[in-house]
Amino acid sequence: MPDLLGKDTIVALSTPEGKSALGVIRLSGQNAWTIVNKILRKQANFTHRSVEIVQLVDESGEPLDQAVLIPWEGPSSYTGENMIELSCHGNPLLLHAIEQRLIASGARMAEPGEFTKRAFLNGKLSLDQAEAVALTIEAKTLQTVRSAQKLLHGEMRNTISSLQELVKERLAIAELGLDFIEEDYEIDSPAHSIEVLADIQQRINQLLQQDRLGSVLRNGVQVLIAGPPNVGKSTLLNRIVGYNRAITSDTPGTTRDFLDVTIDLKGLPVTFIDTAGIRDTQDPVEREGTQRAQALFERADIVVWMFSKTEFLPLDTINLNHDSILYAQNKCDLGLCEAEDDNAPWINSAFPIVAINGDGVQQLVEEIRNRIVQGNDLSEIILLEQRHADLLKEASDSIERSIELFETSNDLLLIATELQTAYNCLGSITGSVTSDDILSHIFTSFCIGK
Repeated sequence: MPDLLGKDTIVALSTPEGKSALGVIRLSGQNAWTIVNKILRKQANFTHRSVEIVQLVDESGEPLDQAVLIPWEGPSSYTGENMIELSCHGNPLLLHAIEQRLIASGARMAEPGEFTKRAFLNGKLSLDQAEAVALTIEAKTLQTVRSAQKLLHGEMRNTISSLQELVKERLAIAELGLDFIEEDYEIDSPAHSIEVLADIQQRINQLLQQDRLGSVLRNGVQVLIAGPPNVGKSTLLNRIVGYNRAITSDTPGTTRDFLDVTIDLKGLPVTFIDTAGIRDTQDPVEREGTQRAQALFERADIVVWMFSKTEFLPLDTINLNHDSILYAQNKCDLGLCEAEDDNAPWINSAFPIVAINGDGVQQLVEEIRNRIVQGNDLSEIILLEQRHADLLKEASDSIERSIELFETSNDLLLIATELQTAYNCLGSITGSVTSDDILSHIFTSFCIGK
């Protein structure tokens, strides 16, 4: 059973696997400095935050590598314990050999996320800040990094802590009221309690409103490009991503399967998916591609339906049901479809484009982004984990029920129970109220070495 209080000294490679100029090996624990000294030709000084060039040796005393050693004395370190970072040459074989030397000298291999877990347990980070570390590492765009940094720098922790204190005050008043219930003495009026709780709930719901866009920043958005064959779907994809990712041809049915490309769309991680043209065909491969394209409709966040005067497929001939669909009329230089002729009023709302030269494509892409953002300012978003959103929703629901109880029965026992639930939910976000199971679930999703 791994020790979580720092008695064990843990070690792991903190840079990605594979060949590189440098690889950084981390140790943390009370014996970190003693263990590293065992693999040095000459003992290091270990002055806090100093930089020293050291010679690492193998078990027979032969040179293993020359490294840069940086010691960190606890509690002034990332984990709050004695730490060492060794910057070595980035050959995977060499790095593995150094790790094995350190393990043989008394360290053990770190579990996923154990360095950050120790930082949390030693009070260096709140739980939401610890989760922000993983969000920062996994971020798909620079804007996502910035939003994760807001979480890491404690912006949500401060807000949650203040809300938790307000709930605690209401809970204390409700419990105090229970003590005087037989004396029929009212500690606070139900009307005032409702007013305070409604304000708390509103502030919680404001955080929840960020979750939709936060989910976009975490997980990205899928935009499906669909339409009949030879309408220019692959050409549009190439134009959007800025290079020839998809094969294009005048021959209908060139795209047999779907392909996707993820880009940074002004801070949003957006995956554009090019699909096979939809039509009735006897070709079994092309028919499979058409079926896959239709199956992707359900998974896509936005569908761009392309058509042109020369390649047109009435929507009532296919099962195209989607909540967010944009229409793009391509090859407008060759002529335009007219809604009254085709009995398709949606044609009038289509974006006129010429994918082959880019005319109108930027306006289409801007509308895609507008639909995703929905008027929100990305710079104001604090990146929430799904766990945070679930707990905020549960806290909001508990406060809602306590308000209803004040309005109906004024049952202080039930009210106190609901407020205790809200308090615990908020505390579970920052880690002031938590359990070993929650911690294990969170930190096992981290990479080893972080």
